[in-house]
Amino acid sequence: MSVDAPGPAGDRAEPLHGVTEAFAGVSSREEAARALASCVRDVLGPEAAPISVYLVDAPEALRPVVVEEGAGQGALAPAKLDDRVALQEEMRKLQEAAEALVMARTEHDVVDAALDLFGVAHHGPLAVWLSADRLWQEVVGTSGVHPDAEAELLRRLGDLPQLDEEARGRLAEDFARITGSVGADVMECGRATVVLGDVAPSARWRIRRFASMVAATFGSLSIVAKAERKERELAFGLASTAHELRRPVQGTRAAIEEVMETLDEADAGMALLRQSKEELEHASDMVEALLQWSADGPLRPGGDVDLSQIAHDAARGFSVKSRAALVVVDTPGSVEVAGDRTSLRVAIENLISNAISNSPENGSVLVLVTADETTARVEVRDAGPGVAEEIRDSIFDPFVRGEGRYGGSGLGLFIARRIVEGHGGEIRLESSDWGSTFTIRLPRRVADGAGARHA
Repeated sequence: MSVDAPGPAGDRAEPLHGVTEAFAGVSSREEAARALASCVRDVLGPEAAPISVYLVDAPEALRPVVVEEGAGQGALAPAKLDDRVALQEEMRKLQEAAEALVMARTEHDVVDAALDLFGVAHHGPLAVWLSADRLWQEVVGTSGVHPDAEAELLRRLGDLPQLDEEARGRLAEDFARITGSVGADVMECGRATVVLGDVAPSARWRIRRFASMVAATFGSLSIVAKAERKERELAFGLASTAHELRRPVQGTRAAIEEVMETLDEADAGMALLRQSKEELEHASDMVEALLQWSADGPLRPGGDVDLSQIAHDAARGFSVKSRAALVVVDTPGSVEVAGDRTSLRVAIENLISNAISNSPENGSVLVLVTADETTARVEVRDAGPGVAEEIRDSIFDPFVRGEGRYGGSGLGLFIARRIVEGHGGEIRLESSDWGSTFTIRLPRRVADGAGARHA
């Protein structure tokens, strides 16, 4: 059974009354169709547009059972429908337009999809204006408008100021006069203004819903644009920070090397100086990596590297920090992956640093490396209070901070995610009141008869 039930001019949310009574004693499909029409009419009210109810008698045939006077104008199922071909074509167009709207990546993509979407319910003249800035908007698309009328429309209404209520009324009058319509409806759809001439009353409820869909898509595009702009600004900030760090890091390393030249290998403190030099060399590599990342995006995998050794190197850097918890590394031996050693170490260090920040005093952090034939994993576990539930879904976004004992920039986990994703992997969080586990998953190279390949 198919139902063509356009909504009323205004939104209603009345409860369905008398459903049990309406269907009591129903003994045929025709009686059920009439009962359904009665229930829908009770919900919509007497002022709503006409209703049609069809029964499916055969795979390609619809039979009208209830057709109120005036039903079918601009509705999903035309009043004279003899089979389902026209209905199926309408549904196909609706699905294609809706999919195009969802997949839209630019504002003009949204406009093109909106023209198709509105065209499913409205077969009269239609035009779309798009905001060019805060003061002006310009016409960017038309449908169902005669070429002569379109030329006059572009000449007289091609560029409009942002509209108030009075200006919307004038636009509707001018559009109706130019296109030869009896009347016109003006709808705000986010950054777009849509004007439709001669809208059938039965089509208005669908057009309002389409307008809401278009407005929501414009809103989503705005959020994406802000996120992309924020990421570009972040890349610039990282580049600036890395550039400023380069000189003091290199200068401090040179000073340590000069002190080491004056000492014997057996002198006290030589081992600490050597480790400090190695850490500064790593910091220097990280600075260069950040500069490259800002210019070219995340680092891409290179040759084979030992993930177990990288995890040990990352953990060793925390052994000389005064506030470090105990960091325990458990590895099965060498675990090779295709990657960039420096950036992978940065990713693991950021996870360890985050775990230490959220661990209790004198607590411990476990770094566990495991692997199977296709995947290598690095788990970093802490015994802290867990990540607050309200930020678990956004914990890898830039500038999201938890409640750790030591303040951070809110960038460590974001950078770790970018590095891991740049290596074709993924990073996940599992958290509870008894601690958190961050897991890096990376694809491995596996051997077959032809040599090494990616899993």
